[in-house]
Amino acid sequence: MANRPALKFSLLLAAGILAGWLAPLPPAIPFVTAALLFLAVLTTLIFFRSRHTLAAVLVPLTVVASGWLLITVDDRTIPADDPARFISGDTVSVSGTVSEIVGRSARSVRFQLDCSSIAPGAPDSSGEASAPLAGRILVMLSGRAADGPGTDLLTPGAQITVRGQLLGISPARNPGTVDWQAHYRLAGIRARMSVRSAGQLGPGVAAAEGFTGSFVNRFVIPVRRNLSGRLMSLLPEREARFLNGLILGERNEVPSDLKSDFITVGVMHLLAISGQQVVLVALLIAALLTVLRVPEKPRFFILSCALAYYVLLTGSSPSVTRAGIMSIVVLGAGIAQRRPDILNALGVAAAGILLWDPKQLFDPGFLLSFSAVLAIVLLYPLILLATPALTDRFAKVRILDLAWKGVAVSLAAGLGTAPIVAYYFGRVSLVGFVANILIVPLSSVALVFGMLTVGASFVWGWLASVYAEGAAASAWLTFRLVDFFAGFPYASVDFRISLAVLCAFFAMVALLLVSVSRKSWKPILVGALVVCNVAVYWSVLSPRDAGTMRITFLDVGQGDAAFVEFPGGKTMLIDAGPRTFSFDAGERTVIPFLRHRGVERIDYLIISHPHGDHLGGVPAILGAFPVGTVIEGGSSGQSSLYRRCIRIIDSLQLARRSLFAGDILAPELPVRAYVLGPEGGAGAESDDLNNRSVVLMLRYGRTSVLFPGDAEEASEESIVSRYGAFIDADILKAGHHGSKTSSTADFVGVVSPAWTVISAGEGNSFGHPSPVILGRLAGLGSLIHRTDLEGAAVFESDGTAWRRVDRSEWP
Repeated sequence: MANRPALKFSLLLAAGILAGWLAPLPPAIPFVTAALLFLAVLTTLIFFRSRHTLAAVLVPLTVVASGWLLITVDDRTIPADDPARFISGDTVSVSGTVSEIVGRSARSVRFQLDCSSIAPGAPDSSGEASAPLAGRILVMLSGRAADGPGTDLLTPGAQITVRGQLLGISPARNPGTVDWQAHYRLAGIRARMSVRSAGQLGPGVAAAEGFTGSFVNRFVIPVRRNLSGRLMSLLPEREARFLNGLILGERNEVPSDLKSDFITVGVMHLLAISGQQVVLVALLIAALLTVLRVPEKPRFFILSCALAYYVLLTGSSPSVTRAGIMSIVVLGAGIAQRRPDILNALGVAAAGILLWDPKQLFDPGFLLSFSAVLAIVLLYPLILLATPALTDRFAKVRILDLAWKGVAVSLAAGLGTAPIVAYYFGRVSLVGFVANILIVPLSSVALVFGMLTVGASFVWGWLASVYAEGAAASAWLTFRLVDFFAGFPYASVDFRISLAVLCAFFAMVALLLVSVSRKSWKPILVGALVVCNVAVYWSVLSPRDAGTMRITFLDVGQGDAAFVEFPGGKTMLIDAGPRTFSFDAGERTVIPFLRHRGVERIDYLIISHPHGDHLGGVPAILGAFPVGTVIEGGSSGQSSLYRRCIRIIDSLQLARRSLFAGDILAPELPVRAYVLGPEGGAGAESDDLNNRSVVLMLRYGRTSVLFPGDAEEASEESIVSRYGAFIDADILKAGHHGSKTSSTADFVGVVSPAWTVISAGEGNSFGHPSPVILGRLAGLGSLIHRTDLEGAAVFESDGTAWRRVDRSEWP
């Protein structure tokens, strides 16, 4: 490490950034700490030798404190002209430049807007009411705005004006689902605007107000748009979109089904710019400059500028920025007639990126890119040394030697990136290291042909069309290979690790670096022993929750879904949310949550009644998890969705039971599960499906919770008259999403819940929950949790009392 100062600096800086992220402090504290340490270092260097022991301790501490200060200032302080300062209920007009199209479908468009000005309401033509605004917001178009006449303005670099309310970005709505607030926080986006009317979108007024575009907007984005248009005009759409991602970093233009297959196979990195693209560009430019007989030093300067421009052209993703900086460092070492050190060049790239934007440390692309290079440098030679027989045997045949070394590189990169993939995406590809050996070279061929296509299009159209055929053919073969590997059983498996395990992994990598540099295995062995000891003591001392019942009321939009984890390990899913043309709550919400919780089986699946907002996600659930018993209330739905559910249940030969008032579900459970409705016998085929809802009471010790489905007044009256005070419950899941047709005064008065959970969709068209019901529950002193406003609600009971699990405790 002594001869790799940049690598050591970047590791210490990353440690400080991580500490500042996990333990945020007021900016004054890290600032004073870093300043005092810096003064101490200067004092030590002035009055003592530079290699003094005190300096050896103070310098690393100063770097760590600087990282802590960087992330604190960058993430914890909001400038006065940042859009987050203008979040309110007022309508405003924001002008700016479209920086990136995040997603586009037939029903919605999402893009990022670099803001330049803001005005209250609709600004007048003179723009006198506007004020400068700096920062970026997320704009979401839906409804008429998504297919209105203004959407043709939505291209990167276009200046537009949007009108609406600036809103904050919500955190994760459910445990285990995407935390969009954290995701966009990494990009410095703290505000969003929702646009649903075509009149809210129009041409920009930034130019009229004197605001100028950046270098990227003026000289980079137009070139990117031109190159992308050439690819789209010369190749079939699917292949052109793939090459747009491969050459220009236009990852969001890749079709979603293709992206899903690439994730399954473990080659998602091909859809983003990486080192091979940068190296290829560098080689092409270097060859051209050599042919033109440009001297060495001017050639280095031109090549460095070209690489920097290519980084900007492709969106400055962490992987391409890393590759660009490393290429310049390695080339510079050659100019200086010094032997390039890959690890030190990696440190220079990491330090440069983190000093510019410390939040990049938490970007998956940053971690995947650097860990892949680090793993190849460290593990690749170890793999060859560990298999001397194979290495020596294959070395005799050139093709076999290249193939074996390709396997070793792929295996090393896979081992290095697997923990990061498991942490961020919860899935690990089992065929990835084999698939990479075949798919990466083929995609490289497509990349070369694609670049030649773009270059030739400026010179000779016929030659460009010839290269385009080669690019299309190699891209098509890449797709076929991806489809082949994605079709393998268990091509990828669900596997998630915690942040603590991920940090332990990186700590072990750091110790491995120390071991390699000192040519001693002692540091890595000591580190391994420490990790093992911590794991053992953690498992012994960590509290047990075997006697806890946990209930998660999921936010599935305008619908219902609740998951119960019983003491002893049994599980129950009550409804699975809605399904529409563009949203399946089973796929988008329930399944990610269940996988996040480590659920392998659903013992009881209750379909409260056959309405789409309760059983919409059931088909997806049945296809993803083994189910023990399906419980219904004896109603027969007539919808095609219900018939599909029954066909799947029958095809899987699942146990199917109808329960009625007076029944007890699973007496073997440590929790008493009483069925309070519907009444059996006549009326089972009634069209009043809401009042045929399964009403379930769970009692665990002295605690209780009531699930009434969509039961309305008639069913509630029957339950009150039959059971009386027995239905008194600590927690009530409000019937029918808080509609005024449910939660009658007599019913909620007898239940007298301490907590009421209302499951409704944000901004739903039904007006749920009813203000009448909200007032009625508030009058009883019941604390109300609304999923449309607060997301999921999680409660735990030890049999004596309920504890509401705070969002910060969601794992």
